[in-house]
Amino acid sequence: MRVPSHADYQAQRGLPDKALIDKEISEVLTTGDEAQRRKLYHDVLTRLHQDAVYLPISYVSLMSVARQEVGEIPFAPVTSEIPFDQITPGTP
Repeated sequence: MRVPSHADYQAQRGLPDKALIDKEISEVLTTGDEAQRRKLYHDVLTRLHQDAVYLPISYVSLMSVARQEVGEIPFAPVTSEIPFDQITPGTP
């Protein structure tokens, strides 16, 4: 996001607060303070959202189908992964 060869940089380069966004991204990467990191992430993501830099052009919906004996199947953050370690037996 902070290097001209990145697509994110090109998408953000016309923003009036680009310098501040880059500064806060640098701080996020170096701070060890969890509260400060949360604040910085919130500010950067809020700015990008308000400027409508990224517009979704598609979305993925997930569905799982299983017998009752399998129990609840949670979804992982990555859609191609199945968290087998979190699946517990259900009630028949």
